[in-house]
Amino acid sequence: VPSPMIYTLVIDGSTGELTNYSVVSAPGPIGGIALAPDQDALYAGALSAPSVYGFDVAHDGSLVPMMASPFDHAGTATLELSVHSSGDFVYVYGFPAAPYVYGYEVATDHTLVALPTMWDPMELEAYSMVLAGRYGYLGPSQPGGYPSFTIDPAPGALSTTPGSRLASGADGTGGAAVA
Repeated sequence: VPSPMIYTLVIDGSTGELTNYSVVSAPGPIGGIALAPDQDALYAGALSAPSVYGFDVAHDGSLVPMMASPFDHAGTATLELSVHSSGDFVYVYGFPAAPYVYGYEVATDHTLVALPTMWDPMELEAYSMVLAGRYGYLGPSQPGGYPSFTIDPAPGALSTTPGSRLASGADGTGGAAVA
C-alpha cells in the first residue's frame, strides 16, 4: 500500500549505513519523488490525485511543506516525476485514465506553475521517466519500444522526438535510465 510518508535519511559515508533523520506526511499516497538540482526543494507525485506536493528543504535537511502546495495538473494521478537538470522545469507522468506527460515551470521560490502543454505517449503505460538534457524517456510497461520527447528549453514545451520508439528487449518493457 503506497504511503503518504516521506523519510529523510542520513548516510554514514564510511559504512553506508542509513539512519532515520526526519519524516513528513504528504496529504496522500506518494507516486514518486525528485530533488531539485540545488537541493533546496523536493517534489512528490500524488498517486491518487492530479497533483504534485512541494516541500522546501530546510538548512537542517528536514522537509517543510510549501505554502502553495499541492500543484495541480490536468491528469488523474502522478506516477513518476523528474526535475530537469536546469532546475527550471518539473515533468510528471500521469496514468491510468490520462497517460500524458505534464510540465511545470519552477518559480524562483520553487513553487510550480503548470505549463499549458502536455505530451501524449500514445496510450503507453510506463514504469519510469528520466530526463537527459533536451530529451525525456519513458520506460514502458508493454512492448513497443522506449518513447521519447524533446524539451524546448525556452517555454518548456514538449514534442515527440523523431524516431523515438527505440528497439528494446524481447518483450519491450522495463525501466529507463541514462548514463
